[in-house]
Amino acid sequence: MKLYQKFAVAAATAALGFSVMESALADSFTTTLTLEETVGNPPFDSVVMMWSTSVEQGLIRDEDLDEWRYELRNGAQVIYAETVISGGVVQPIGGAERGFAAFEFDLDSLTLDLFDNDPPVRQEDAAKGVTYSIAYTPIWDGKILIIKFVNGFFSARDIEMLPFDAKTTRNN
Repeated sequence: MKLYQKFAVAAATAALGFSVMESALADSFTTTLTLEETVGNPPFDSVVMMWSTSVEQGLIRDEDLDEWRYELRNGAQVIYAETVISGGVVQPIGGAERGFAAFEFDLDSLTLDLFDNDPPVRQEDAAKGVTYSIAYTPIWDGKILIIKFVNGFFSARDIEMLPFDAKTTRNN
């Protein structure tokens, strides 16, 4: 092995070690949004978001997330699960590239400011199977918007806008 190849291998190994160490230092959180009523078909009563970041204080945005996934649950039963961000990269939804996601959380007050798993609604007309659009912004007066898509389409009965209670816990 030539000297420049040894340097390249050493640099790649160091970068990999740094990446693993950086993700190991990430704090993980669970934010549970308990809906005021059970809705949907199949029915669910909560949205549970699991997310992690290496940022230690202040406002966390989607670009600060290492991971973000969520589940729609009915009690302990998982009705639907989706990975929005993995390894810091926004993931497709139902096979459709979503482009970006929106997430803001105040670590200092443990307050969820806003989120949207698919702001451009790329799943409409493009996704395969069952997918959900979930979103919250303070202008909606404490309500979460949930839309169920089936093969990229939805009907009026698949739209819910409900009040919720939020609780966030630090997992580590």
